[in-house]
Amino acid sequence: MQKFRLGKVTLSALAFTLIVVLPLGATTLLQMNLEDLCNNAGKVAHVTIVDMDTGSIQVGGADLPTVTYKALVNEALKGTFTENKGDLVMEFTMVGTLKQGGAQVGDYQAVVSLPTLPHLEVGGEYILMTTPESAIGLSTTVGLGQGAFRVYEESKVEMVVNEFNNNGLFAGMGGTHGSGPVTYNELVDAIRAAVAQ
Repeated sequence: MQKFRLGKVTLSALAFTLIVVLPLGATTLLQMNLEDLCNNAGKVAHVTIVDMDTGSIQVGGADLPTVTYKALVNEALKGTFTENKGDLVMEFTMVGTLKQGGAQVGDYQAVVSLPTLPHLEVGGEYILMTTPESAIGLSTTVGLGQGAFRVYEESKVEMVVNEFNNNGLFAGMGGTHGSGPVTYNELVDAIRAAVAQ
């Protein structure tokens, strides 16, 4: 079996690319409470995903996979959004994969673990907290799955839960809520309070 080596320049370019392209919260998963999530978000909104497309972007010699989401904004909570035919819309492109994988560098598969993106479905409703766009137009949900809350109905009450079961969401913020789903109104009220600080 023949072994290939990536040159120092290529590996340096890839490392630089990952540092520049991926926001800090995406590369190091620190547990964040709601105030941290809101402070690190450029946009926060209750959205319905209307389209999703996979692609890639070339930066520094690396071909990095991307996923672009288009969403209809049901309720804007932080940031500015584009208006299209009277509706507010949100479009964002994240670097990463829908399943675990590496980044392609030239003709070789680099040993670089890219983030597995939050599970967002077309037609699904979410409260999303996305980072400000990078210089090349990329962003991500803050803390990956921590900033992606699925909105669903249970016993005729709108509920929300992130991919970490809301673990630590209200830590250090007073109250007694530990983990698990909360009502939509409870989360939105807490987001408004955090954004207003």
